[in-house]
Amino acid sequence: MLFDCVPGALFPLGALRENRRAKLWITESAWNMETRSYRRGIVYKTHDYPPSVPLPDFTRVIYTFADPTEVIFSLMKQDRKLGRSWIDEHYLHLRVPSGDFDRITEEDTLELGAHFRSWHQPQAFPLLCIKYRALWSSEEILSDFLGRKVKLPPYRERQTDLSQLSPEDVEKVRHTYAGLIEEMEIAPDCQLYPALRQNIPR
Repeated sequence: MLFDCVPGALFPLGALRENRRAKLWITESAWNMETRSYRRGIVYKTHDYPPSVPLPDFTRVIYTFADPTEVIFSLMKQDRKLGRSWIDEHYLHLRVPSGDFDRITEEDTLELGAHFRSWHQPQAFPLLCIKYRALWSSEEILSDFLGRKVKLPPYRERQTDLSQLSPEDVEKVRHTYAGLIEEMEIAPDCQLYPALRQNIPR
């Protein structure tokens, strides 16, 4: 959702906001942040870990996070809908070995906890960490951080359809990720980390 809104903030033209093809010109993926070349005016999406190499001075990074059970439930449904190759690609983007998805209800095989902790700390670039549910109350902070007016769509409660999942799997997931849920819950809704001056060691 944020990935769709930021381009409209950078290029506040009505035609761009409504033109899906035009948005493709200014949005790209950065599945490997260390090897990616970055350009001004482009909005990048990633699931990668923080890069250990310096980013260009014009770079601003926003890390969003939410209840990890929502992620797992969504992936379980996508597995049924899109197949295991889509899941394997998701594991690849998160830099963890594929093939462990069958254990996702019992173990954090995506290493979501390690991913969250790696991001939620000062980095060698300006970083804004923000909970999904806090996005709507943080439009001004987002706008100040990016130097552009960000306008989010109306707030909509996240709906998790668990009808395709067994009650046993749902309970397993909530139990397995209980510690990470608590860790994310006590994290600040919105945390700004100014750029560190030294490089992060490899």
